[in-house]
Amino acid sequence: MTTTAAPQSFTSRLLTEIVTFDMTHFGRLTVSGSDAIDLLNRLSTNDLEQLQPGQGISSVLTTNKGRIIDLLHVLHRGDDLLILTSTGTQTRVVEWIDFYTFIEDVSVEDITGKTSERLYIGEGAAELLSEQGILPTPLTDDLSHMQTEDGESQTTVIRADIGELPAYRIIAPSESPLPDFGLSTLDEDEFRSLRIEQAIASYPAEMNEDRNPLEANLKPHISFNKGCYIGQEVVARLNTYDRVQRFMCRLEFDDGTAAEPGSQIIVDGNTVGEVTSSVPSMALAFLRKRFYQDGATVEVESNGATLSAIVRDVRPPEDDD
Repeated sequence: MTTTAAPQSFTSRLLTEIVTFDMTHFGRLTVSGSDAIDLLNRLSTNDLEQLQPGQGISSVLTTNKGRIIDLLHVLHRGDDLLILTSTGTQTRVVEWIDFYTFIEDVSVEDITGKTSERLYIGEGAAELLSEQGILPTPLTDDLSHMQTEDGESQTTVIRADIGELPAYRIIAPSESPLPDFGLSTLDEDEFRSLRIEQAIASYPAEMNEDRNPLEANLKPHISFNKGCYIGQEVVARLNTYDRVQRFMCRLEFDDGTAAEPGSQIIVDGNTVGEVTSSVPSMALAFLRKRFYQDGATVEVESNGATLSAIVRDVRPPEDDD
């Protein structure tokens, strides 16, 4: 069966156009104190010990069973750490950090309600922000960042690519609205289309405490050479003994066809997976490893109808070593 492409490819569109998206509803925390990096390093999957001011890293906060609490973007701003969370997870993250804080010099503040945030996406985003005086020097590495000041207002500018697309997140005090510069503004459905096209897991659809980070294709955010962290034994065992039984994939449908989240994926009459996020023509889903093959055809039962879909392998490439 041949499927047609999604009605609009954001990847190709953003080669020539810049768009923006309001991310104020996402979570933002500051963590300060002399033990901040050490504590977060002992709670999450990536190696934060080498993090220097101006640098950032993504790390998965996991339970003691190796399940996902959230994917954190940790930025070293010199005097503190700025942590970017998913929408609605900031309180859970604060509680988790507080639970494991004993005598450590660590202080956590939820600044979500005190700040606004906007995302600018597209090949020309850096040039636009530079022309506007917001990005005085280039940011070349993902999650590298800088702070700028305008009077008493402080703004954090972050290189935060979305898949293969250059993107920048800007965070400012709530009383300093971030401009859209007359750009097209993505709504929630369009942003969902973009992340599905780029195969980016989201909370709670693909990231939650029922799933481990390897299933959700978060392996690039895991260090297998660092010291212990909460859930490390489980995650390491799953990886070492190849015990992950399902992985996130992208499904492609005929143009305009949509499958509801929760729809079952069927092969030879057996349920082998489940749709988690969807838009017309595309979906993210978890599929049992045995049936995970790029280009394979599967059936999806949605709203009483049986749809045909093509599986796309979106797992990150394995390291050479």
